[in-house]
Amino acid sequence: MRIISNKINLFVSVVLLMSLAVMSSCEKDKFEADKYGTLSGTVTSDDVGVEGVSITTSPVTRPITTDADGKFIIEDVPEGNVSIRITKDGYLSSNVTVNVINDEETEVPVKLSASGYSAPISFVVHAPADNSKEVGLNPKLDWGYSSKMKIKEPLYDVYMSSGMAKKQSFDLVAENLTDTTFTIVNNLNSETTYHWYVELKDGDQVIARSVPYTFTTQVVDSNKNVVYSKKINGVYDIFRINLEGGDSINVTNSIAASCEMPVFSKDRSKIAFLSLDDGGKTQIFVMDGNGKNINKVTDSGINMDAGFCWSEKKKILFPKDNLLQEVDIETLEVATISTLENKNEQFKGVSSGGGKIIALIVDDSRGKDYGTIISMTSEGKNIQQLINDGAGREGAPSLSLDGTTFVYTISGIMGYDGSMLNSAVKLSKVNPDGSMGIPQTLKSNPPGGTNDINARFASDGYHVVFENVNVDGTGDHRIMKIGSSIDTDGKYGNRTQITTGEMPNMGF
Repeated sequence: MRIISNKINLFVSVVLLMSLAVMSSCEKDKFEADKYGTLSGTVTSDDVGVEGVSITTSPVTRPITTDADGKFIIEDVPEGNVSIRITKDGYLSSNVTVNVINDEETEVPVKLSASGYSAPISFVVHAPADNSKEVGLNPKLDWGYSSKMKIKEPLYDVYMSSGMAKKQSFDLVAENLTDTTFTIVNNLNSETTYHWYVELKDGDQVIARSVPYTFTTQVVDSNKNVVYSKKINGVYDIFRINLEGGDSINVTNSIAASCEMPVFSKDRSKIAFLSLDDGGKTQIFVMDGNGKNINKVTDSGINMDAGFCWSEKKKILFPKDNLLQEVDIETLEVATISTLENKNEQFKGVSSGGGKIIALIVDDSRGKDYGTIISMTSEGKNIQQLINDGAGREGAPSLSLDGTTFVYTISGIMGYDGSMLNSAVKLSKVNPDGSMGIPQTLKSNPPGGTNDINARFASDGYHVVFENVNVDGTGDHRIMKIGSSIDTDGKYGNRTQITTGEMPNMGF
């Protein structure tokens, strides 16, 4: 019996320990869970309850209105400081901040005063239409209102939030607007639902508030995006556009100095570009594909017209006079890949793909029409000459992703002032030993009086994007595309204009 009793005692002890462990776990879960309380109150004016008053909170809970006695109650309010906004046409709006305590009810008495604006105010949204889909990342918000009363000094504040979380809050994104439109210049996130509303003020006094409107931003497939620069009010901004054309997205929105020569990373998640640092030097900067998180990655400066590229190691290859260098965008460490013995020669452009690098070398001491394109391994070894001082200066070499083909532009003749004339896009295979195959000119030479320049492979592996410009430098620069291989009809794809702009790039 003694043995049995010990077993029973042991069993009971184990059960008690397990129960305590479960209770402790439950208590821990309860402690770590979100905490909510309740808000309640009565809205009065001249000691009489006011019906139909709009009650909203930040962080956001479900919007409610007061009952016939002016009473309201809001459950599941996040613990902590909560801002309450009380509005009704014909009354001065009121803001109250209270501290919500977990599992407790907090009473909020509110008194409203008549504003003198007795006529109702109705808002209408013009764009984007409520619940719109596929809205651009820089939308123009457009609204209006109607009322029989006259407002002396109408001003507008715009609030916005994203997502559907219970604890979301609206942020003030524009205030004291005199116009009923507002364009969002900082790119929104793609495939995201946004909510926004407008407050109408007469001077400093808020007299009405719209209901929240909703829209969802477009899906952005960066694999089909061309990135390019375009001058807006004298400053270059960086844009993105689908290879098939359509609406463009302004990525930089005049952040400071001009942003030029944008280059997509191989995976299209980053964009590198040239701009001036605080000391006035041209440097390479890197940002996310949506224009956020901009960082400078070089310090020694770089020639503004020096073409650079992303390596296959997620680093950036760039020319520095007679040096070809590579910078790690994380550590900012710089390594020299190749050095030209003749210091009159300079690296002028570079591209990488398939474990290879090709680079343009120029030597102005030998004339404006001198240019040589070489190939090497990604470590700077096995250097071979692909093109040696052809007719006119070669430019803009771009390797395909697999490193088997490259495109470049070459001018038929040079103008007396060193300008290019009749520059066209050419394509050549790179043989397995690194030597060059037979070059060919892509279908449809540039129209008379224009040059094709800055040719780059597209991410689809078929098209080439390039820039077509007037020889005399006037007019818009045109971003074009053309097929890079013969199709089933035995022809190349037609030259097609995508948009206007400069320096197109798809990461190659």
